[in-house]
Amino acid sequence: MQYSIPRRRFLASAAATASLPAIPAIARAATPARRLTAHTRIIEVNGRAATKFQLTDPAGNTGITLAPGERFKVDLINNAGTSTIIHWHGQFPPWVQDGFPWMETPPIKPGATQAYDYAAIPGTFWMHSHQGLQEQNLMTAPLIVHSAADLRADHQEVVMMLHDFSFHSPEALMARLTGQSLPAIHTMTREIENIPTRDIPHTPPAQPQCPECPCTAWI
Repeated sequence: MQYSIPRRRFLASAAATASLPAIPAIARAATPARRLTAHTRIIEVNGRAATKFQLTDPAGNTGITLAPGERFKVDLINNAGTSTIIHWHGQFPPWVQDGFPWMETPPIKPGATQAYDYAAIPGTFWMHSHQGLQEQNLMTAPLIVHSAADLRADHQEVVMMLHDFSFHSPEALMARLTGQSLPAIHTMTREIENIPTRDIPHTPPAQPQCPECPCTAWI
């Protein structure tokens, strides 16, 4: 027994069938970027308030956690009130997305947004600023990229990120550690931006502890 189908219906069915494999790719392309905002916050330590930087998602969570196979597709919004640039430590994005202030990749201006999109490497990493001494002022956050093995393990996950803290500014701490004046530190932090790393002068701290405060953190 033979069954005939109108030519127009056949062509329509064939076109629909051919388009099926493309649907996942289209869905991936349409996936919205995650939003990460650099801004300031006020924290309280021993009853004293301090203004520090922070990197959070729209829900207020610190940093970014990606699902297995998820691309690092992120829009970084700079609401910090000053220029910044964020390095994705442990990842291997295209160099223009690496987060170092080369001449070709200047810091993100206040109020601006920078888009990132690359294949993420699974593991436990962190993100931090490469602008001046912002990292020492807590411009840091966790960067967690889950793998399929993580989900199979079915472990409870608790992320804890520790960072040095001081009520003194990072510039003041650096001045005390190196024996330089505060204006000299400001000049140095400006000069090391937007130049190749091979040209950055390295001066080790003169001592590991601030003489006027109990801080033992290295800058």
